[in-house]
Amino acid sequence: MRIIPLISVVALAALLATASSAQMISPPMPVNPRALGTRVSVTIQITTPIPANTATDAQMLLIENARKRLYQSTAAECAILSEVYKSECRLVSVNANSSIQMRGGTVGDVVNATGSAVYELLAR
Repeated sequence: MRIIPLISVVALAALLATASSAQMISPPMPVNPRALGTRVSVTIQITTPIPANTATDAQMLLIENARKRLYQSTAAECAILSEVYKSECRLVSVNANSSIQMRGGTVGDVVNATGSAVYELLAR
């Protein structure tokens, strides 16, 4: 009866020895201070009136043009940030949403496009 518990203890010890030898310890990598950038988030909103009795295809074109303006604005923003902060700028992400808002009354319907962009600024 003692053989089975002894075998179990030996097997457990072998298992633990194997698991501990599989662990890998690596020294911390030196951090390049230039790699630690500053992130800037910018939100842009564009509103375009829709003329009365505009066909659906023309409305879709207005939405497309509003999104294009958002993308152009987010691209141009990097140059502005780079100049103001005297740093290199990189566009990290862009999120764009567009919809038609039924306002009614004297205002009428509008295309509403909202975009947010995240930039990373790195020291020169």
